[in-house]
Amino acid sequence: MKAYERVLEMNPNDIEALNNYGNMQFKAGQYAEAKETFAKLVQIAPNNKEGKLNYAAACAKTKDFATAIPIWKNAIRQDPKLLDVRVNLANALWITGDVPGALYHYRQALAVNPEQPDALNGIGLDHLKNNRVAEAESCFRRAMKANPKFVQAYNNLAIVLERNNKKKEAIALLEKALTIENSNEIRENLQRMKGTG
Repeated sequence: MKAYERVLEMNPNDIEALNNYGNMQFKAGQYAEAKETFAKLVQIAPNNKEGKLNYAAACAKTKDFATAIPIWKNAIRQDPKLLDVRVNLANALWITGDVPGALYHYRQALAVNPEQPDALNGIGLDHLKNNRVAEAESCFRRAMKANPKFVQAYNNLAIVLERNNKKKEAIALLEKALTIENSNEIRENLQRMKGTG
C-alpha cells in the first residue's frame, strides 16, 4: 500500500495507481477509503469501466446504494453478460426494497448460470417471504451446493428448517456455517434456536 501512496504523492492523477490502491483498500475492508479513492479515479477518468465498477462496489459496501445502482444498471445496459454485476445489482435492489427489479435480475442471472448461488438465494428469499417454504428450501439447498461456503444460504435454509419443526437440523446447519464464517446474524439465530429449544 505504501508504494502506491508514494506514487500518488508524486502523481495524484495516476489512474492505474488509484485503481490498484483502491483495490488494496477494498480487500483490507477499508470500504470508505476505497470509495474515496475510486471516486477520485472516476472523476479523473469518467469512461474507465473498471474504475466505475470498483467505485460502485465500494459504494455498496458503505450502503450507498443510490450511487451504486445506477452505475450497475448502466454497465448492464452496455454489456448484459456481466453476471457478477447483475447479481450485485439484484442484491442492492432487494436490500433497497425493489423486489420486482431484484427478481428480474436474479432470473436473468439464472438464465445465464442456473446454479448462480446469489441468484438462487435471492429467489429463495422471495419464496420464503411469500411462504412458499418447499420452493425456498430447494433454492437454498441448490445455492449451498453451488457454493459450499455461501453462509447466507445456510442461514436461510436453517430458518426454513425451523419453520418445518426441524430445529435440530437447523442448529447443526448454523453450527457448520459458523465454522465457515463468524457471522453475527448466524450466531444470533443459533442462540435464539438453542434458547427456545
